[in-house]
Amino acid sequence: MLNEKILKRFAGRERIYYSFDSVPEDRQNLYQQEFLNSLSFGGFPPHALRLKVGSPIMLLRNIDTSSGLCNGTRLVCCQLMDHVIEAEILTGHNKGTRVFIPRIPLKTAEDVKLPFSHGQLYVALSRGISQQTTKILVSKGDIRGRDGVFTKNVVYKEVLLP
Repeated sequence: MLNEKILKRFAGRERIYYSFDSVPEDRQNLYQQEFLNSLSFGGFPPHALRLKVGSPIMLLRNIDTSSGLCNGTRLVCCQLMDHVIEAEILTGHNKGTRVFIPRIPLKTAEDVKLPFSHGQLYVALSRGISQQTTKILVSKGDIRGRDGVFTKNVVYKEVLLP
């Protein structure tokens, strides 16, 4: 919802990039395409990624660390093409460099028992400059019988092992 609100503030035509979700080992077709497309996990882009020229991007994976395309790198969209996104790096040693971001296949680690992976809240929070400029979307509810305001940070420890 937050991304949609921010995107509406940018002028120009919106471009939608759709994921291709599948579970290669699913010979019994247990994971229907519609179900996979409906899943939303931290660390994974949404099924329908909506962008406009000028909108910000944060990489969720290491693509090319020597070129500054690392998990957490902030960029701005310059051109939205059919198979790649042209963007400019906003921070770090490669600030101002124009790069092309291709479709990225995302696979889970072999030892994870689920057909999908996860992201980590601290990666996003570590990019915050101050408490005044860092915003977190939270929900009212209860976790294990405790009422309060929460956000989910799922960590599968086996993914973190070397």
